[in-house]
Amino acid sequence: MKRFIFVFGFLAFGITLFIFILSKVGWQEIWQNLIILSLPRFLFILGIALAGFLFHVFRWQIILKSQSVKKISFKKLVQARAIGFALCYLTPSAYFGGEPLRAIFLAEETNLDWNKNIFSIIIDKALELTTNALFILFGIIYLLIFFDLPSWLDYFLIFFIFFCIGISYFFYSRAFRKKGFFSTIIDMFWLKNFKHVKGMVGDIKEIEGHISNFFKKQPRYFIESIIFSIFGRFFIILSI
Repeated sequence: MKRFIFVFGFLAFGITLFIFILSKVGWQEIWQNLIILSLPRFLFILGIALAGFLFHVFRWQIILKSQSVKKISFKKLVQARAIGFALCYLTPSAYFGGEPLRAIFLAEETNLDWNKNIFSIIIDKALELTTNALFILFGIIYLLIFFDLPSWLDYFLIFFIFFCIGISYFFYSRAFRKKGFFSTIIDMFWLKNFKHVKGMVGDIKEIEGHISNFFKKQPRYFIESIIFSIFGRFFIILSI
């Protein structure tokens, strides 16, 4: 019943949003853009985008496999990621909006342990953001080398590069040293003083244990996940 309510609610919201966009843009404007794209080209682009999506699902499956979770079918993972992916584009944040729904769907459909569920999504999102950052950094370096940009933009892009490297180093160094990224944030900003956060500390430490184990003791799964992540992002960029 809960699943039906989720699906029906977001379907209704999506249809309403689609109709609203059509009323603002107009059918004629959209049709003129669609007829420029031939059917073979459309199918080719769709196929590339689908390949990128499936590479990301394979990455998630590898992460779950690292925790000896093998009973979940690939079809369920595709459904869960598709639901999360759809919601992401209905929220202000295209990167984080659908993760809670993805976790809820997987928990209800498979009865997966909640901590392993959250762990897999955190690692999946961390690898996705890391891969995205790598592509962005290569793009920025290319801009800085081959384009004559305003000096203020040069400084901003250089600052952005070091900021991304700093955040990535902080997360991965904590994970490899088993110190816990989220625990460090909680201690740094005295978040333990909040009742709800204090009650979650035990679960957070357990999830961080899974994260550290994935990065430090299971390098094979980590490398495989990175490879699938790079291929997935490459195909998605290619489809654009």
